[in-house]
Amino acid sequence: MSDTLRSLFSASPQALLDDDLPPNARSEKDLREAAGEVDGLQRVALGCILLRHGLLHPAHDESQAISGPYGDWLHAIMHRMEGDYGNSHYWCRRAGGAELYEQVSDEFTPAKLTDLVAGLHGQFTGEAAEAAQILQARELEVLFEHSAG
Repeated sequence: MSDTLRSLFSASPQALLDDDLPPNARSEKDLREAAGEVDGLQRVALGCILLRHGLLHPAHDESQAISGPYGDWLHAIMHRMEGDYGNSHYWCRRAGGAELYEQVSDEFTPAKLTDLVAGLHGQFTGEAAEAAQILQARELEVLFEHSAG
């Protein structure tokens, strides 16, 4: 199963900073059929794949099915992409200090990244947007690697 999830993740487009569908996005049905049955932390891995395809609501369902910091972190990313920054901050706090985030950035936390994206006011162009996009991509990679099994 983890090989299938890894293959789906690596073939996924980069998630956008908002809820637009990225180029080459696949359908939820297609992704779920390809992934097969997932349980435990693999649901977070599937949620990361769904987010990379711009499927926020299905990723939200996966994040709610997992209790603990990984599910909470996924939940925070989803709400950030949705533009619900206050809710994203709530889930960042629930995720806690997430030692995993040190693998993403020395200077950014999920909450700081949410602040950066919120400060862009939907204008996702320029250096700040590019930096946020890179951090979000790395965030999903780290979360995926620790949850795919």
